[in-house]
Amino acid sequence: MRLRLSRVVLLSATLLIVSMSLRAYEQTSNSEVFESHQQRAQAISIASELRCAECENENLIESNKPAAQALKLQVFSLVKAGFSGEEIKQKLVAEYGQQVLYQPGSSAFPLILWGIPILVSLVVAVFCLRVFRQRKRAGR
Repeated sequence: MRLRLSRVVLLSATLLIVSMSLRAYEQTSNSEVFESHQQRAQAISIASELRCAECENENLIESNKPAAQALKLQVFSLVKAGFSGEEIKQKLVAEYGQQVLYQPGSSAFPLILWGIPILVSLVVAVFCLRVFRQRKRAGR
């Protein structure tokens, strides 16, 4: 019984030490990259506005996919190099396209895609209404 209890205590202590070490490593690996807390906050803000290429609805901060991690490190290194948020976004859009932005800029193309079916529906409705009225008048 005593041997069993000591094994449980030893296992618990080992797990506690490993988890504390991993937590400390995670904190230092992210904070060592930046020269100031302001720079770190800027990088996190920018990364939260960018989309993971492999994920549907996750930004770079939320995603654990390798592609998102690589892109996040790229953002972090660009922030450390002194690029502004807009410069980083422009650079990444040039490299990966508009889909890298979590909130892509507005363009006329989606409006046209949504507008054409609505316009066609209106034209068909007006045409049907005219035909219906003509038939109604002819039937009198």
